[in-house]
Amino acid sequence: MMEGIDLEIFLDKPEKIYPYGDKIKGEVKVTIHEEWQCDGLELFLGTKGFAEVTEGPRKFKSIFTDDKEKRLLYQGQWIPGRYSYPFEMEAPSGPFTYKGQMIDLSWYLKAVARTTRGKSVQAEAELVVVPGKGSRGKATQEKHPVIYTESPKGSLGCLVFSLVFFSAGIAAAVKTFQSENDTYLGFALFLALVGLLMILGNVYFLLVSKRIGMAEARIDSGIVSSGEIVPCSLSFQVNSPAEINGVGITLTCREEAGNVGIRASKKTFQKVIYEKRHDLQLPVKKIPANVPIQTEGEISVPPDAAPSFTVANNLGDGIRVRWNVEFRIEMKRWPDWVHREELTVRPQTAS
Repeated sequence: MMEGIDLEIFLDKPEKIYPYGDKIKGEVKVTIHEEWQCDGLELFLGTKGFAEVTEGPRKFKSIFTDDKEKRLLYQGQWIPGRYSYPFEMEAPSGPFTYKGQMIDLSWYLKAVARTTRGKSVQAEAELVVVPGKGSRGKATQEKHPVIYTESPKGSLGCLVFSLVFFSAGIAAAVKTFQSENDTYLGFALFLALVGLLMILGNVYFLLVSKRIGMAEARIDSGIVSSGEIVPCSLSFQVNSPAEINGVGITLTCREEAGNVGIRASKKTFQKVIYEKRHDLQLPVKKIPANVPIQTEGEISVPPDAAPSFTVANNLGDGIRVRWNVEFRIEMKRWPDWVHREELTVRPQTAS
């Protein structure tokens, strides 16, 4: 509210719940107490993201808004009196209103009146957007299988590069230390640490690829609906005889909140809200070399599965619900072979 202008938003549905595809109807009511020149009365439809995370004894909260659609309702002279500006917008196809364990997502309508005097007044109304007719049909049309194939390949070149990177970081750190000028010591140690992590990663990959030759992971569809059963398969062969402890597929859902914290210490937080492993049956556990092995199974998406979504603004603030499927071959006395695929979960059609 601003002196001279009162602004209110009224929606046609008292409960303010709008399924996808419905019309969001209402009116912006303006009460003018003195003459104003309106530079623009605009209506915004947008999302509001909220995150609350805990790190040790500290709690962080983050709120951001992102305008998705804008309408100009009026521009011109206002004299004292009451005015009504009707509007009609289509309920978006998503993301839908979400209340999770670490993050929340809501929708809002915001009316902003700006005057030529450089002043402004705004009013806001929150609404709930839910799945509607056609939500599941749209997901079905987009369905396609996800296939990942891995062939034997060497990463010796990457390992050599990692060793060079690590050696350069150590050499720079030693030189900086000897010169008694520690200005770049932190950066040199950082390079060495990155090089060391790259070495460890490449060694792990070389060990796994030395044992696993060909591998193919397949998901019947990368876009699924809540409550759906999705067939999966994993085919592989080993380069040398190996004993396999088990083969499994794990379905995981995570909430993510990005750019949360204080100034330079802001980072992304994750919280696992669903995780379930499905074991695949192996014909034998002792696998001979160069013999193709085929395993099949399925994953069950829970009926109340949180739909996948990502909402972010241009400042890097954002919240996200992510689903992924992890394929894992557990080898006795050897590093596991692991591959992950992103899965998009759509909500069921509202009844």
